[in-house]
Amino acid sequence: MGGFSFRDERFNWSWEKGYFYDGSPFSRDVKQSWYINNTTLATREAKDADPDANIFPSRVYSRSYFGRLQYKYKDRYIAYATLRNEAANKYNQQKDITLPSVGVAWVVSQEDFMKGISSINYLKLRAGWGRLANGNVPTARAQSATSTWSVFNDARVDGFYFSTFQDNLSWEFNEELNVGLNLELLDRRLSIDADYFIKNTKNLAIPVLPQVGSETSYKNVGSMRNKGIEITATWRGKISKDWGYMVSGNISTINNKITDLAGQAFISRGMAEFQQRLTVGQPLDVFYGWDVIGVYQNQDEVDKDPVAAAANAAGAGTVKPGYLKFRDVNGDKVLDANDRVYLGSPAPTYYYGANIGVNYKGFDLSVRIYGQGGNIILNRNRAEVFRTSGRNIDAQLAENRWHGEGTTNSYPSSEGYRTAWNQRNSRFWLEDGKFFRIQNIQLGYNIEKHNNIPEMRFSLTADRPYVWSKSKSTNVEVGFDGVDLDTYPTPAVFTIGWSVKF
Repeated sequence: MGGFSFRDERFNWSWEKGYFYDGSPFSRDVKQSWYINNTTLATREAKDADPDANIFPSRVYSRSYFGRLQYKYKDRYIAYATLRNEAANKYNQQKDITLPSVGVAWVVSQEDFMKGISSINYLKLRAGWGRLANGNVPTARAQSATSTWSVFNDARVDGFYFSTFQDNLSWEFNEELNVGLNLELLDRRLSIDADYFIKNTKNLAIPVLPQVGSETSYKNVGSMRNKGIEITATWRGKISKDWGYMVSGNISTINNKITDLAGQAFISRGMAEFQQRLTVGQPLDVFYGWDVIGVYQNQDEVDKDPVAAAANAAGAGTVKPGYLKFRDVNGDKVLDANDRVYLGSPAPTYYYGANIGVNYKGFDLSVRIYGQGGNIILNRNRAEVFRTSGRNIDAQLAENRWHGEGTTNSYPSSEGYRTAWNQRNSRFWLEDGKFFRIQNIQLGYNIEKHNNIPEMRFSLTADRPYVWSKSKSTNVEVGFDGVDLDTYPTPAVFTIGWSVKF
């Protein structure tokens, strides 16, 4: 099999504006204000009347050649190879990239020595390796000259200064190795699919400091690795003529790690006040800050802690009972930037899910669940309470705040909400991101067509009726960066259904 594809994308942007007579602004209720032709002619402006009409125009076109060859012998030995060549006009340094992949499979259950094993109905072993490119890497930025002037010998001298960055961007690509099996047992009632994979992302586009100047350049010099297992198992059974059921479950593990940053110790990510980093040997966007080990319960505890005593000596009243206690990582009895540690990553380390189905005569019941864990969520909403005034605090913070010796060892006092000591980027703002969700429950009843009665189905459906999580964020399924910033909560929806076929 062979093929060819071509894609052309263009983008232009322009705008037009005008004003109505005095005292008549735009209103949804006044149709006159819906149309630009109803504005005063003297006030109309159109960007497309300008020589630079197309604001930030762009055009990207790409083409691809691809082919696949597959060979099978005696329905038990399988081999395939694919080759794809991608090209795009957006990359000056590398217009095209070649992406090969190969794979083999062995249907072991077809061999003669397996015929006496009645419990195994099907067994297939497989392995593959291949490359896949990422064409979403942005184009290199155009360098520019900016006019400037200075004074030499009491005379103005005009000149230019130039961009010092030197972007060198091309394709990112993944190389993935996968080995696995497909297994069916016990008269095909039990099926198991299992895979082990290692995926290396290479030519990762990352910022680097140039040899000359202070502007950051972007180059394809980073790399990242993901490896893990994926297992899916399904059991189908029948209790009697009228009773049947199905149970299916899956679990995936992912070990994510940055493997190369072109010699840089780290790359700063996230927000300035809640720093995240890319660091070799750590997962993607790991949170970086101070570790919290408790709350000061009384003045004697404050006075006996060298870290708190040093802070209070530098500024009276810096640390009080009810304030967070931070870990002195390097043991120098001073809390500073050197005591920061890696606190966890927003990237989950495992996912799981399950489907359960039961049917009895005309009734059927299905339940679908899923979840994830091993990740950290930054509760930015709570952090805004500490950093800004006029925001409501969440109930957990209000009910569990420190208000006397022994009341809590996890939450600061109300007085400490907006003190600089407690506002630092620490583990206090981070929450366990694991959750379990019942995604869908449906109970149905089917009536078959009989005489004058048409075929009908009645159903009760609950979408996302329940979620369990240690996190108090409004939505445990936040973005890939792990930051909950007023994330709108996912609603539960309950539906009654009735369908008729005539």
